[in-house]
Amino acid sequence: MSTTELPIRRFARNRAAADGDQRGFYADLAQKGIQWQVTTTIDPAKSAPTDVAELLGVPEGTPVLARIRHMATTDTPIQLATSWFAPDTVTQFPILAEQETGPGGMYSRFEDAGITLHHEDVVSARAATQAEIEALRLEAPVVMTILRNASDADSGRVLEVGTLVLAAGRQELIY
Repeated sequence: MSTTELPIRRFARNRAAADGDQRGFYADLAQKGIQWQVTTTIDPAKSAPTDVAELLGVPEGTPVLARIRHMATTDTPIQLATSWFAPDTVTQFPILAEQETGPGGMYSRFEDAGITLHHEDVVSARAATQAEIEALRLEAPVVMTILRNASDADSGRVLEVGTLVLAAGRQELIY
């Protein structure tokens, strides 16, 4: 049984804003006094799905870096998040392939290099896959909310495509 009061209300419009050394999920939960657990898996050559490849400007199936995160409170899985990076971005920012990207995370590394970021979210919903049902400990069939974001530099170059699979009913995103 969960001891974290659900749903967790999060201000999605501030998702990329830094709050000290934290952003997004981490900052939102810290502000609410909620402890979290994040497991990060790094795949340096994951095949880019069609939608991700299109946004990154690479051919479908191109091996790209994927930072895959399972994010939870201490007792409840909350979301699955994957950040995708084209090879040229990883060459410019090799820390993206590391387990820890430093205070403020990857967005802070882009900003440290003088890049002004632009974020665009596309929110949709769909039924959960079997793997998502298991990872998020859901009862099937559950509709998942998908939040996709592409972080663009002033030049228009897409630096990161993020896919978030949120457990319906466990978070409320306020825009």
